[in-house]
Amino acid sequence: MAYAFYTGEAVDAPDLDGPHVDVMVRESILEQASAIASRCAELIKTEKVEPSDIVVLVAKRPKAQLQGSLNRLKLPNGVRWTFEQRADNAVLVETVGRFKGLEAPIVILWAGDEIIDPVERETAYVGTSRANYLLVVVGSAVATHFLAPNVKAG
Repeated sequence: MAYAFYTGEAVDAPDLDGPHVDVMVRESILEQASAIASRCAELIKTEKVEPSDIVVLVAKRPKAQLQGSLNRLKLPNGVRWTFEQRADNAVLVETVGRFKGLEAPIVILWAGDEIIDPVERETAYVGTSRANYLLVVVGSAVATHFLAPNVKAG
């Protein structure tokens, strides 16, 4: 999936399948934040994922409003949100640009409609290529279809 956005020197795509991809279409910022918090809660509580294995990557503006929307939503078991810095018992929320070169087992990519702009191609590539196990794309119908056109939204 990520190679659709790769703009560097020509390379062969790897023979690996890549991470599983889920798509959550929500139109408003509050609905998107709520979907992200719910998915994180499910991963932590039901699937017993360590909070430090989950990263929310923001590819949407304004960052402060998005962080505020998440910060108002509670996570289970005393887990909290942490912004731009890892912490114990916390889910990291980071911008795609600052997470470049890093990976996480589970990445939730919070994408805005600006992701479809050709100048954001690198952001799309980086955002979709950071997950080792699970990539969850959250955003509007426009953004999610652009990033994951062959994945049925849940």
